[in-house]
Formats: sequence, C-alpha cells, structure tokens
Amino acid sequence: MAIQGAIDAGCGTGELCSYISQQPGVASVVGFDLSPDFISYARTNNSSPNVRYHVADAADPSTIKPEWRGAFSKVVSTFVLHWVKDKPTALNMLNSCLKPGGEIVFLCVSDKSKFHEKYPHCYISRDQVRGVIRPTLPHLSYLPEDKQEEFVDELIKMAEKRHWITGEEAPTVHEVLGVHGYSRSKDMSFKTQPTAVSF
Repeated sequence: MAIQGAIDAGCGTGELCSYISQQPGVASVVGFDLSPDFISYARTNNSSPNVRYHVADAADPSTIKPEWRGAFSKVVSTFVLHWVKDKPTALNMLNSCLKPGGEIVFLCVSDKSKFHEKYPHCYISRDQVRGVIRPTLPHLSYLPEDKQEEFVDELIKMAEKRHWITGEEAPTVHEVLGVHGYSRSKDMSFKTQPTAVSF
C-alpha cells in the first residue's frame, strides 16, 4: 500500500515525522503531541513542506481535527501508548483517522520480556532511580514544569509494576555482568559466554 498520508501520534520533537516525510510515496505527514514545547521544537527543527505539526491529545477527541478522520493510510505511534491513561478512547480515535485498509504501527513498552527479570535489584532507593532516570529524559524540559515530576513518578511506578526495579540491595558489578552473559576469568578480565536469547 502506498503511503499517501501518515500521522504520528505523540510525535515529540518530530524526528520520525521528518524521516517519514522523506520516504517515497509519502504525500503528507501530520505529527501531533500533547506538549506545545515539543511541537514548537518540531516546527523549528524538523519542518518540511509536507509535514504539519499540531498540539493534540490522542485521548481527547475534541483536540483532533475533523479533517484527520479517515484521511491517513498509516498511523504511527512510538513509545506513547503506555503513557495514555484512556487507551480505549485513544485507540478508537487513532483508528478513526485511518482510510479503509489503512494500518496502525505501535511501538510500546511490553509487560513481558526475558530481560526484565534480570534487572529488578539494580537500584537501592527510589531517589537513586530518580537520579538515574532524569538525565536520560532530555525531553522533560519540554513538558510543563508541573507535569515533569508526575512523568518521572509514572515512569518509576511503571518500572516497579513490571518488576524492573525494587528497593532491594543492588548487586555487585560482577553479578550484573554475569546476568549479561559474562564470566570472570582468573586474571580478572571478562570473557563472553554464548547465550541464546529470544524475545
């Protein structure tokens, strides 16, 4: 199916919209995000003649433009849906933006992964987790100040719910490396061990 039009739900700073707009057969791309600061950045740094950015909320149909309904052959959303509280409304809204035969592509955080069981004891406190997480989220500065801590708290709760972290004692470096398929030789160097991994 040729991509006449695509919409990126939760487009953030617009890098994916810019990339999609450069692909063969793409006539137009709409990117929307809840954050006005993200949209401002996207318009300034990832603009293109066939890309339009808007402030909108996937879970609030009143923010969705009527002309988006039934207008797109592809709907894309990367690492957004797990943050949306009203998922049924958001999914119905995104589905309503598709042309007949259109496709939705989601990239989401999964509750199930063979890696998750290996990481729950890496941090000894919630403050340590917060200290590690904040520097990895440069986009926090684009969220309204009153929403930043809520965002970090939700991320930590999600990690705890999925058992990615606990408040228990952290393992040693050697234990962590062992989890990743490394073993310590007598000379204290590390060598890899073949490991079968499936997703």
